Amino acid sequence: MSKRVFFIGIGWMRCYRGPQPGDEKPEGGGRHTEEHVGDEAWNFLEHDGWLYGYGTAKSSMHLQRIDPAAKGASKLDDTTVIFCAVPPNTRGRVVVGWYRKSTVLRGKRQLKRGDGRQHSWWFKARPEEAWLLPPDERESRKWKVPSGPNSFGQSQHTYGRNRGGDLYPWAEEILIQVKTYNGANLYRERRLADAEERMLDACEVVEATRSGQGWGLSGRERKAVETCAMQAAIQHYKGQDYDCIDRSVGHPYDLECAKGPNVRFVEVKGTTGAPKAVFLSRGEVDHVWRHEGECDLFVWHGIDLVRHDDGPAARGGRACILAPLDLKRGDLSPICYEYRLPVEGRDALG
Repeated sequence: MSKRVFFIGIGWMRCYRGPQPGDEKPEGGGRHTEEHVGDEAWNFLEHDGWLYGYGTAKSSMHLQRIDPAAKGASKLDDTTVIFCAVPPNTRGRVVVGWYRKSTVLRGKRQLKRGDGRQHSWWFKARPEEAWLLPPDERESRKWKVPSGPNSFGQSQHTYGRNRGGDLYPWAEEILIQVKTYNGANLYRERRLADAEERMLDACEVVEATRSGQGWGLSGRERKAVETCAMQAAIQHYKGQDYDCIDRSVGHPYDLECAKGPNVRFVEVKGTTGAPKAVFLSRGEVDHVWRHEGECDLFVWHGIDLVRHDDGPAARGGRACILAPLDLKRGDLSPICYEYRLPVEGRDALG
C-alpha cells in the first residue's frame, strides 16, 4: 500500500458540512476558528463531484517530506490525508477522518461554492475515498495521536516521519488502521441521508400535485414550514415539562425530549395542507423499529404560509400527534426498491 501520508490539524465538528444547527463552526484549531468559521467546516461537503479539504498549515507544503521523489512538484497524488482534531473539553488530538488517494497541493487554492463563499483548500479527493468517524468512535484509544516533537508539537500539521523519510511507529500504526478500517462512516451515512431527503422531496412534490396536500413548496418555503413545525413541537413538549434538544442534523429524528428517565424521540413534519400522509426515510423507519414505544410523530398541519418580498413566513397550524408512533409494516407503502446487480452480470454493463 502507498505510504504517502500527511496529518493535518483542524477544528472539531460533527459533520464538516458547513454551518448547521448544533454544528455551527469548528471548535479549537487555532485563532482563525475562534474569530471566523474555519474553511475546514466544509471538508466533507461535496462540490462538483469532489471533496475539497482545508487545514491550517504554513504557506506551502513540503511535498518531498511526503515523498522524496516529489521535490519541485506542484502537487502530489495518491496521498492519504488524515484529519486530526481536539475533542471539546479534552486535551490531545484524535483522528476524525481522512481522504484516501487524494491530491495534495504545494500551495493552497481558492474555491467558490454555490453560496458564493470563497474557501481555501489544500487537498481534494473523490467522495468514495472519504471517511468521517462518528464522534464516539473518534475518542477510542486507537485513534489518539501522540503529542511531542515527533508528532504535531506546536505545529498544526506533521508529515509523520523523520528527516530520513521513515514513518514514526505511531504514524505507521494509524496509517494501517486507516487502510483496514471497515466501521461506520458518518460521511457516507450523511450522503445516503441526503439522497433519501432528495427522494422524499420529489415524492412530496408528486403527492402535492396529485392530492393538493400542500407538501410541494420551494426550498425557502419548505424551510419556513419546517421551522414553524419545529417551534410548535418544542413548545408542546416543553409544556409537558420535557427538556428538548434539536437533533435534526445527523440523526434519524428531529427532537430528543427528556423528562427524568423518560426519553421521547420525535419526528417532526410540517405541512400547509391536511395530515393525510407523511414520507419517512429508511433511516427514520429503522430507528422507530429499533426504539419501539419510544418514538413520536408530531405533524403540524394547516400552516398559513405568507409570501413577502424578503422571503416566506409561516404561522399558525394545528397538531396531529401519534405518541407512541406504531409503524405497522402494512401501513407503509414502498416508494422504490434497490436491486443489487448479480456479480456475474456486472462486467457486461461496461
